[in-house]
Amino acid sequence: MSDDTVIRVEGDPGYDVTIGRGLRHRIRESLPEGAKKVLIVHQPSLGRIASDLREEMLADGELEVLLAEIPDAENAKRIEVASFLWGILGQSDFTRTDAIVGFGGGAATDRVARVPRAPGTRDPGLDYARLHELRAPVRSPAA
Repeated sequence: MSDDTVIRVEGDPGYDVTIGRGLRHRIRESLPEGAKKVLIVHQPSLGRIASDLREEMLADGELEVLLAEIPDAENAKRIEVASFLWGILGQSDFTRTDAIVGFGGGAATDRVARVPRAPGTRDPGLDYARLHELRAPVRSPAA
């Protein structure tokens, strides 16, 4: 039995937000059917974990999975970062059936929400997933 919580966000289109543990190991389930390529956008502090996620997704040989490290915080919102990500997508021949995964905190997940759509258009662009990595603070045991 899963301890996940799913919250439905209404809209056009609506989407589900899933809250739970170990979700990054199930990200493949949320990719669009027919996806052949995935770009994982992450912050510097999650490089090793993003690399592990990439290896997991490559295991069955059905996906091409790329990594893109972006800056933390406000620096991730710069137009140069969006241009960097668009460059990766273009050079790697991503199509509408492929996907982007934002892995990390707000900098990575907010950025991927804005990359799939071409600036100034209503084109729905690529599907994307936001995968927040939350960590509990480490506390010393009481003496």
